[in-house]
Amino acid sequence: MKSKILLLVLVIFLILAVFLTGCCLFKNLSADVVITKWEQDYSNGKWSDQVKVYYTITNTGSVDIGYYNIWLAVYCDYEGIYEDGGVYEDWTITGGYIRVGKSKDCTCLTTVGENEEVLGMNVSNLILVRGPLQ
Repeated sequence: MKSKILLLVLVIFLILAVFLTGCCLFKNLSADVVITKWEQDYSNGKWSDQVKVYYTITNTGSVDIGYYNIWLAVYCDYEGIYEDGGVYEDWTITGGYIRVGKSKDCTCLTTVGENEEVLGMNVSNLILVRGPLQ
């Protein structure tokens, strides 16, 4: 009987220890990315194949972000014929540290097809990696 009570107390103690010290089990790693604008040069009747993208990333989780990968899907129009435009997917790695609740304004370059006008874009994938242990 004593061994069953001792075992029960030990199990309760272990559950309590995991709950109190294992709060990191409940920490959330998440972020919102908003594309604020993009710039694409147009000269001599042609669109540049380089697009500068401006975006804001906000840490909406409960742990710091060490770095992140963002994939952008870019939708284009080829010489005024939307059906012939391409969809390009590109990614950027930014090693910037983002604390919980903080935002960072960033830029990146992405490449599209020759003489294709960018009509729109969105974030197609986001991978977050936790910052140093806290």
